Amino acid sequence: MQESQGHSIEEIGIRVPPPLAGNRALRDLVHRLAEGLRAEAVALARREIARAPEAKLETLLALMKVLVFGRADALAEELADGDTPVACGPGCTACCYQTVQATIPEAILIALRLGDPADPRRERVLDAAEAFQGMSPRERRRTGKPCPLLVDQRCSVHDDRPLACRAVLSANAEGCRASLLSVLAGRDELPNDYFLAAQYLIRGDGAALQGICRDLGLQHEAFDLVQMLAALIRDPGIIERWLAGERVFATVPSPKPPTKRNDHEQP
Repeated sequence: MQESQGHSIEEIGIRVPPPLAGNRALRDLVHRLAEGLRAEAVALARREIARAPEAKLETLLALMKVLVFGRADALAEELADGDTPVACGPGCTACCYQTVQATIPEAILIALRLGDPADPRRERVLDAAEAFQGMSPRERRRTGKPCPLLVDQRCSVHDDRPLACRAVLSANAEGCRASLLSVLAGRDELPNDYFLAAQYLIRGDGAALQGICRDLGLQHEAFDLVQMLAALIRDPGIIERWLAGERVFATVPSPKPPTKRNDHEQP
């Protein structure tokens, strides 16, 4: 991967899992990899968009899936073959009851899969957006209502799920379920075993994705996925306006990480 020719990833910022906050070597690695990914993707995007400007969206989404999602998936596969394998699998849905922050291209990718007006998930997304409007991540999790894209205990957009979802990698699926039950009972999250270094690396790639959008003159902040999907369902014209460089979503700060150590930090 080539060296970064763009801006430092510091201008985007990467949320650090609290237990890793003092690990300077890991921090430098995450930043270096994110900056390299950003530079490589921007160079490819500019070349392809100059060649076929009418395919700008297709170019951006393809690069996101191949370069950005591809790295996260490769990391998860590597962990699956390790001494302590990832416990996540089909039907494991304890992490699907929380606020998911996503970038605009991640939301667009999923919205395109919901393009059929007869798709029942569209109404579920709209209902969820209304129900969760204005809730803090903690309040939203305590509702006990899953992501509207969860169908028959499976993520219906699994191949296109955002990086925030890909970053939640657990070594103890039963611990995840126990923690969710604790929250639903009105108690605190329970400690659990997560691959926090991998989560940090994937968050770095999320920052790179935001940097790619910024370098291409596109709105780059991350927002609540459900609220973005609802907006895109109501007004598909948002996509063209975003591609034209308009700010199509109001700036909403991402949830701040907890100040105390919490090994079950949300994505």
